[in-house]
Amino acid sequence: MGWGATLGKGEISGLWKSYQKEWHINVKELVAIHLALMHFQKEVQGKLVQVNTDNNTALAYIRKQGGTRSDSLYEAAKDLLLWAKARNITVITRFIEGEKNVRVDLLSRGRQVLTTEWTLHDEVCSRLWILWGEPSIDLFVTQKTKRLPVYYSPVPNQEAVAVDAFLMEWEGLDMYAFPPFKILDRVLKKFRESNNARMTLIAPFWPMRPWIGEVMEWLVDTPRALPCRNDLLRQPHIERCHQNLLALNLTAFRLSKSWQERRAFRGKLQELSRELGGHPQLRYTNLSGTCLENGAGLATFPLLVLL
Repeated sequence: MGWGATLGKGEISGLWKSYQKEWHINVKELVAIHLALMHFQKEVQGKLVQVNTDNNTALAYIRKQGGTRSDSLYEAAKDLLLWAKARNITVITRFIEGEKNVRVDLLSRGRQVLTTEWTLHDEVCSRLWILWGEPSIDLFVTQKTKRLPVYYSPVPNQEAVAVDAFLMEWEGLDMYAFPPFKILDRVLKKFRESNNARMTLIAPFWPMRPWIGEVMEWLVDTPRALPCRNDLLRQPHIERCHQNLLALNLTAFRLSKSWQERRAFRGKLQELSRELGGHPQLRYTNLSGTCLENGAGLATFPLLVLL
């Protein structure tokens, strides 16, 4: 394990020396901040610098200019602040949630897999754009995982149009979203509150999950099961592909807040229902090609087809 920091497009990272590995994580955080400031000295000298980190203890020692609970923390904070003062650098602090601190994680964790950094294969995205049109903005990505030129980043990024998709208005946007699965409820709640919005959503087809009901409500086309190719998902920073795609059962859903579009889709379903004997909503095909019909506890869902 090591440390990493960013400033604009600039990056710096390093590995802890053998004796440093035994330090407490809070001490390491303060030392990492100090090392980062030293590396970017030319850019920050004589300026107000905001330090973003997910370590509240380190932030508190900087904000309060020391503390009494730990001698090692006090010394690390003192060294950092005295160094900054000598160079006319004013340090202010901002807490950032660990799951949003993706870019620094990439630097500090080296070859480790990050659960928030999977990106969909270019060819699969292109097929979705042909099918439903290219969205105008990518919602939950970093510079390495973006699939569209315009995107919202979870952390400050000079190329991103804004930070944190949840803080932005989605009204009138046509969006692409491949969010971490644990925030799917928040994504759909935000979509519900956004007028005239459209979204191509990538999510697992897990019929027992509560957010599936929200997905069903806004559907305007048949969901597409993504092809189970070995390179469907990868981590760009380490060029590693996902090894358990069958468990994910990843699916593309086309959603819209337009009642006219939803009504037209339901009309197509009714027509398909008559052609197939009255029950297309009770059937879906999984990635292995197995057709399941009205299984116990399964949500009613339009026929799922392969992309």
